[in-house]
Amino acid sequence: MVALIGIIPSLPLQNHSVQLAITNMPIPSEMVSHSPILIGNNSDFSAQSFPGTGTESDPYIINGLEILSAGEPCIQIANVSVYFEIVDCILSGTREIGGAITITNLESEVSGTISSCEVYNSTIGIYVEANNFTIKQNQVRNCSFSDVLLEGNHISFTSNTVTTNGTYSLIWESSEYGVIKDNVIESVPHTASYQEVLLQDVHNFSITDNTFIRARMSLVGSDLLCSHNTFYTSRHVTLEVENSENVTVENCEFERRFLFEDYFSQFLVTKSTNITIIGCTSNIRIALASCENITISESELFLEGISFNDVQGYLNITRNHIGYGLYGIDAGAVTNCSAVISENLISGFSKGIYVVGSNITIKNNTITNNQLGIETRHSGNEIYYNTFTDNLNHAWDLSENIWDDQSSLGNFWDSYFTVDDHYPVYLDNDAPLINPISDISVASGSNLSLVVSAMDNTPFLYLVRINGEVFDSGSWNGSDIVITLQNLNLTEYDIRIVLTDINGNAGVETVLVRVYTPFVFPIVLVFALGTGILAITAFIVFMKSKD
Repeated sequence: MVALIGIIPSLPLQNHSVQLAITNMPIPSEMVSHSPILIGNNSDFSAQSFPGTGTESDPYIINGLEILSAGEPCIQIANVSVYFEIVDCILSGTREIGGAITITNLESEVSGTISSCEVYNSTIGIYVEANNFTIKQNQVRNCSFSDVLLEGNHISFTSNTVTTNGTYSLIWESSEYGVIKDNVIESVPHTASYQEVLLQDVHNFSITDNTFIRARMSLVGSDLLCSHNTFYTSRHVTLEVENSENVTVENCEFERRFLFEDYFSQFLVTKSTNITIIGCTSNIRIALASCENITISESELFLEGISFNDVQGYLNITRNHIGYGLYGIDAGAVTNCSAVISENLISGFSKGIYVVGSNITIKNNTITNNQLGIETRHSGNEIYYNTFTDNLNHAWDLSENIWDDQSSLGNFWDSYFTVDDHYPVYLDNDAPLINPISDISVASGSNLSLVVSAMDNTPFLYLVRINGEVFDSGSWNGSDIVITLQNLNLTEYDIRIVLTDINGNAGVETVLVRVYTPFVFPIVLVFALGTGILAITAFIVFMKSKD
């Protein structure tokens, strides 16, 4: 940063500058016209008759001044160890040279504040290189290099309005524990694909509740929270996270407001690790490249969807609504990675999921109303438990992939389908149809076998309850189920059989078994009749046809 600041006066404006003369704004009656202020030590505050004592409870105050400067900063403060505030001032320089407010070399124990000022027409509007500083409720505009340039720890930048007609809106470097909150930052879009909001080597930062209008942001650092921000996008990269770790982007909105300008906009994550994107709404593409440990969840992503390539560690894309565009998920290569795409609703795309990489598990997604549900061009992927409905074409596998759980289930289709799916499941709303079983009466002490037969295209589970208690349960593959009871000694057995298919449809059959005590004949008659064995077996088969 020191090297950067040292060359600022001679930097070209990169063809982005607009040559503006200093505007002689009307000075409100409470404003006082003043020459540029230079504070080089603690005593200069008193020597220049600024009120206060420099303590935390009674800071020096520079208030209500209107300063126009053609070269040197309007207010320059350096090498002080006292508290101070700059409040309600109008400050203007020139876009060719100089800055409006320059704060450097403060002792870390003290703090300063710039608030409710109007700053415009400078090379740098506000430049602060200090710790424990507050910049709030200012209006900064029309500065040629950067409206705001900050370096230091524990700086708070809140409730400011920044309107950029130069190169950068905000540069913040080599800092920790910064806060960017409740600001509105608007930039004139540049043709070059660089960022107007540049945060480099920043750590433990909170960026919340801001509005960025065509102000493209670059984040480089660690332990960063980007929450509840709105990005009105422009061309190129709206938000880029690069060479960073432990970054959370949550509940942010990325909105295409300038349709023809922002067609190629994207939220780009590169060369970063431990990135979480959650609860966001976006109609630009989220693109991941050369990353490690990524989670994208519970977001609504429209028009562009998600693309990724060269991801390591883990990648979880789960519980998102992804809709309307060219590719919903453009799945590239993963390396030494547990990549899972699950529980997403993907609809309205030319291709819902386009797979050109490998080692990706795609399961429990609903893929509907696409021209092509999924296309795979590389082997080594597992695709199962997904629901395919109302696609013009469900799936094209142009390589060799696994389309089932290698046990008992594949994918769910709204029509019969064969794409190397060994266990395809047909979606229907028809419950298993069980052959009716009549109620039965048997003698006490008897044994009873009931054979239950039914038909369904997607059998799954069975459950048997007797007198309200679970008697037996398990997987059902469509074959007969035998219920065996021995030594019946209760008055009644209320048997309830529930058969469920893979689509959750359930068929129910109930049987009432009444148990009676047989009449005992005289011993001579018993000997005459002999001994009998009672066996009752119900064999009923009823087949259900499918349309």
